[in-house]
Amino acid sequence: MRFALYKKELFKLLQLAIPMAVAEAAAIGMAFTDALFSAHASLDDLAGVSLGAAFWSPLIVFNFGALIIIATYAARHIGGQQTKQLDKILQNGLYLAACWGLLLSLVIFSAHYLVPYFSLTPKAQQVASAYITWLAPAMFFWALFTSLTLFSEGIAKPNLAMIIAVIGLAFNALANYFLVFGFWIIPAQGGVGCAYATLLTSIVMLSCFLLLIKHPSFSSYKLLQCRQRFNYHEIKSLMLKGLPVGIGAMSENLIFVSVALILATNSTEAVAANQMARTLYEVIFVLIFSLSQAITIRTATAIGANNRQQIQLSITTGIYSTLTIALVLALSLYAGSEFIISIFTQDSATTAIAHSIMIASAFLLLPDSFQYVMLAIMRAYHDIKVPYLLFTGCGWLIGLPLGLSFCYGYYLTPSPMGPVGLWYGILIGLAVASFTLWLRFKLHTQNMAEPSEHIQEKTSELMV
Repeated sequence: MRFALYKKELFKLLQLAIPMAVAEAAAIGMAFTDALFSAHASLDDLAGVSLGAAFWSPLIVFNFGALIIIATYAARHIGGQQTKQLDKILQNGLYLAACWGLLLSLVIFSAHYLVPYFSLTPKAQQVASAYITWLAPAMFFWALFTSLTLFSEGIAKPNLAMIIAVIGLAFNALANYFLVFGFWIIPAQGGVGCAYATLLTSIVMLSCFLLLIKHPSFSSYKLLQCRQRFNYHEIKSLMLKGLPVGIGAMSENLIFVSVALILATNSTEAVAANQMARTLYEVIFVLIFSLSQAITIRTATAIGANNRQQIQLSITTGIYSTLTIALVLALSLYAGSEFIISIFTQDSATTAIAHSIMIASAFLLLPDSFQYVMLAIMRAYHDIKVPYLLFTGCGWLIGLPLGLSFCYGYYLTPSPMGPVGLWYGILIGLAVASFTLWLRFKLHTQNMAEPSEHIQEKTSELMV
């Protein structure tokens, strides 16, 4: 009987996680198409687009983290059967996304002033500057689309977001082809065309979502029928709750960016090997990331329903299923590392470094997955600030310093470990983060298993 309950809960988790994973993979695919088409234009175009993407990537991660609170609010109200409040949550989410979108657009626009300080050719600098400038308005529309995506995931309807993301990927590839190389009356734009394509894609995806919000899946909630007034205090509350998540999510991204920058002073082979391992790791981790988001939604829905048995079932199933999947992925990565590397390169020096890094990344997958699950559960309870401070602190104050020490042989190792030392340092940092987050979860079990009336009171408020 108990096994049947776990099996049913796992099925519901995967029903949420798989469409989210497809949507996330489509977003990664858009970045890949930018790199692919710009590379076929010229090396200068590729260099300019790559520099622009280096600014865009961490801001996109921050944007998603800062808006993820929308999903937990929506899930709690679905669980508490307070569907009349969903329209207010959706519109507050759009207001929140507009605020973050404007701020992040200004940040990425300002980044084009930094382009002259990078050692690129004049043409590559010109491409990078124009690419970044056009990404600024794209960021605003992308933030609005993200808020709609998270809302639909929060009410356990991720399929629409998945379909739109796949359509967006196809549109982005087509737009890239026409704008980068030119077509009919459209002149070839080179790498800058990738930014135009991203802007057009974000507008098309947002428009599709706003049109399809009248779909039968959503019609019973009567969304966007009456405009809600902008409430400064509610939006501020949401911003403050989402800010630690955004910073925490971006910090992990920036740690890996820092590793790439550190290795840039090492050797070309080290840079190439690290990029191969990191790209593969990000692709594999899409499923873990999506599963953690599904755990947040299932747990938050159970909290909203004040169903303690379901809360426990969601948490237990989430932890064990994520660790099992992470173990299978880690063993596959460990066993298949040589074959995977052979697809990318035959260079012996690069292969040796890449193999050692992929083995380290296989070990890294388990603590990284566990800490994501812990963060997912605590997000459902709106226990956000301290967990993300612990997570960020362990990465930057433990992981990266240890990685540098291992890499260059300072104090802790008899000889330098080279590039793989950076990955082992991050592994230790995330292992410490996993342990501290687990301790916080255990120590706050009493608070998380709140009295019935307290949960009901929290669920009935829009701004918890």
